[in-house]
Amino acid sequence: MRTIDFNNGIGKMVIRRLKKLKDVEPALKVINSYAFEQALMYLKDDHHDALFWRENNMKDILKTILLFMENALRKGNLPAYFDKHNNAIGGLTTEQKIQLANRFNRLAANPDIVLKKTD
Repeated sequence: MRTIDFNNGIGKMVIRRLKKLKDVEPALKVINSYAFEQALMYLKDDHHDALFWRENNMKDILKTILLFMENALRKGNLPAYFDKHNNAIGGLTTEQKIQLANRFNRLAANPDIVLKKTD
C-alpha cells in the first residue's frame, strides 16, 4: 500500500511545507491537506526517479505539485487516490477553484519564494 511517507520521509516533508504554505497564504486556507496528499500520491506514481524525490530537489518537487494542483483545480476534479469516485476538491466552489488555480500558478512560477515562506 502506498503512503505519503517514502524516500526517507520526503513525502511528509513536502506535506509539512504545503501545510505551512496554507498558514502563511490566506487564499489557500479553503483547501484541505487531504487534497495535497492525494496530489502527492499521484505524483509519486508519475515520477519514479529516486533522484527527483530528494530533499535537495524540494524546489522542483513543490513546483511540480503546485502545477499539478493548478491543473486539477482548472479541471474541477482531483479524484481521491484510493477511491476515484471521491473528488478531493469537490467541496470548493467554482470561484474558489479558479482563485486557487491562479494562486498555485503564481506560486509555482516562484518556487524560491515558496521555500522561503515554508522554512
